[in-house]
Amino acid sequence: MSGNVLGPDQALPNGWREDEGRELQPNEVFFFAGGFALVADKYECEKVQAFVVPCSVCNKPAQELDHLFPYFWDQNYCDKCSAKLRAQAKKSHA
Repeated sequence: MSGNVLGPDQALPNGWREDEGRELQPNEVFFFAGGFALVADKYECEKVQAFVVPCSVCNKPAQELDHLFPYFWDQNYCDKCSAKLRAQAKKSHA
């Protein structure tokens, strides 16, 4: 994917990049544009009112996307909810 993935009346945050499968930096968030999850600085997203992908549990910005995203969003998690769910799963399997 290259170029502008939004309509002509919408803006992308400065410094956006494609999701390269690496961990997000603390200031980065996933945002949804043109059917894709892209990555940008949280404050740049706020400036242009980009749709930040939310955690399916608490609505904070997701740091981990559902493996079937963008078709399914119910396993998008922030770091805190992801850690909590992993701990619960570990307890139930012990």
